[in-house]
Amino acid sequence: MAAAPTKRVISLAGFGFQHAGAARPALRDVALEVDAGEYLGVLGAAGAGVSTLLTALDGVVPQLMRGETAGTVTVLGRDPRVVPVREWARHIGLVLDDPELAATQATVADEVAFGLENLGVPSTDMDARIGPALASVGLSGFEDRVPATLSGGELQRLAIACALVTGPSILVLDEPSANLDPSGRRAVYGILRRLNRDHGVTVLVADQDVEAIAADATRVVVLADGRVVADGEPGAILGRPAMLASHGVRTTDAAALAGALALGEPVPASVVGVARELTQRPGVARRPTAGVRTHGDAVISLRDVTFAYPRAERPAVASASLEVAPGEVVGVVGPNGSGKSTLGRLVGGLLRPDAGRVVVDGLDTSRHPVQALAAHVGSVFQEPGRQLFAGTVADELALGPRALGRTEGWTAGRVRQIADELGLADLLGRHPLHLGRAERKLVALGAVLATEPRVLVLDEPTTGADLRLAAFVEAQVLAAAAAGRAVLLASHDMSFLGRTAQRLVVMDGGRIVADGPTRRVFSAAPLLAAAGLEPPGVTRVALLTGELGPDPWPPVTLEEAAAALVRRADPRGEGPER
Repeated sequence: MAAAPTKRVISLAGFGFQHAGAARPALRDVALEVDAGEYLGVLGAAGAGVSTLLTALDGVVPQLMRGETAGTVTVLGRDPRVVPVREWARHIGLVLDDPELAATQATVADEVAFGLENLGVPSTDMDARIGPALASVGLSGFEDRVPATLSGGELQRLAIACALVTGPSILVLDEPSANLDPSGRRAVYGILRRLNRDHGVTVLVADQDVEAIAADATRVVVLADGRVVADGEPGAILGRPAMLASHGVRTTDAAALAGALALGEPVPASVVGVARELTQRPGVARRPTAGVRTHGDAVISLRDVTFAYPRAERPAVASASLEVAPGEVVGVVGPNGSGKSTLGRLVGGLLRPDAGRVVVDGLDTSRHPVQALAAHVGSVFQEPGRQLFAGTVADELALGPRALGRTEGWTAGRVRQIADELGLADLLGRHPLHLGRAERKLVALGAVLATEPRVLVLDEPTTGADLRLAAFVEAQVLAAAAAGRAVLLASHDMSFLGRTAQRLVVMDGGRIVADGPTRRVFSAAPLLAAAGLEPPGVTRVALLTGELGPDPWPPVTLEEAAAALVRRADPRGEGPER
């Protein structure tokens, strides 16, 4: 019997788009065809055109984001450039990369109902759809919550529920795992997997979390400079880490390790696949790793700190005690809603404890106004749009120094220095809120660094960041620690924490449940599993192969894992110099 013919649902030929007022096209000569039931991963560095491509599929580009198009685009047999955007809601579920901007209703239930109301769905049918949509993303019981009180990860889940509730045949998601903890990430991608495999929903997803795409996608497309530069099966694309890196695209931790070991491309992209290869063909020269030193007394000190939001059922932070020394980088991990962001706000003086004491750089945060604390501690929020106020990137970077009374000459020099260090020199004239999410985070980080604070509090600093932008953040964290600053990192990016943090603090239910060296915490499988976390891919490879790092604990960076394999391959057990 002949196979049933496939149905083409998306087709672009010679497609291009240039935003109004932009110097160059965001997309150019894009040729892409997607069949019903495909699961397409779309990868690209910041500015590659990924978000523009996704929003062109339901007419947001060019109907709401003005500009000039070229070529042809059809979705479900219709041209999205001329079909009103609201009509696509029943066919395409779109999740953008900044869920906070889309949360406009009074309650979570109202937010999910909003799309149904626009489609004219009767209220009785709405009630039957809202509950299952929220349950599918783990938000049952949140119906009466105000969206503004949700954590970043909870907002991300809400945005996905809003996309699912209309029952679309195509799902388009831009950075759906941003702000999600590992368990939440697995849950969201489990939903996409079921919808795709069991219900035939066509999925297009762009995500810097390449691990998730490697696990589920049936096809991967890579964009660079507005063009499609690679298109094929996931193994063939993700198994070429050098090619991806040349376009500023991340690969999986496991594939990066296999690439460093020169196993030959394409390398396996999964932890299990790479572990199998490494047991047969280990060997690589070790690259030096950056290190930081701690010195002096604690510059961050929390003693039995408790804080509860109004009308909350339980404290967001309960009886927390923590010290961070100058030059120390401490990672704070835990599931969404565990209290990580609240802990950071307490350290930054943006919240004041209900009980206990917070002292930062010798100042009790309960006794000093935020303005006074700002000269000592700099905070970068999970959603950077909340702290960007100026009309240009240059003015944003200059706000802090000017507020501290620095001269215009000193300020101008500092702005140039920060812009060069963070790769923002070409963006100084742009409006911060017109940049992508990861670039907005860099601007917010630059604005904080410009004041030279003694303490840095960074909340999900690498969310949505491509290879280049993540490298800028990592370099600044290590440089701050080397300069004697204390750095507190709340993050779900375990690979980033493995490369930067000496200690990890694990939070769950508002309490600190563990505090210890990064390697030791990453090796504590029951503890991590209980908190819905997992170690970096290179650590998981090492655990599978039984290799240890430079101490009795497993390695947490690519360099350490590679060095461990060299030691195992050396019959004398000497390995490279440590």
